[in-house]
Amino acid sequence: MIPEKDIEDYKGLDAVGGHAGIYTVRVHGTGLARHLQLRDGAHTRPLAVVCIPIPCPPVRAGIPVRWMNGRWEKQLKAQGWIPVEERTQR
Repeated sequence: MIPEKDIEDYKGLDAVGGHAGIYTVRVHGTGLARHLQLRDGAHTRPLAVVCIPIPCPPVRAGIPVRWMNGRWEKQLKAQGWIPVEERTQR
């Protein structure tokens, strides 16, 4: 744990290394280097994982649909994979 008074010294510094979660940081103006070690050997695990289903927008029957790069795409013979337009409600 970094002492509260030293936190400002570490902001914006580049860490070197990273093997097994151990980093070396040079503190500006002091000529000193500090070694920091991450918990669990840098294998940080989330506290919780939440999976939210993203429903597929309606497309014509028989058209292949996939989730790619954060959006739904449909495959058209002439154009290949294109984004599915979301319909706005009027």
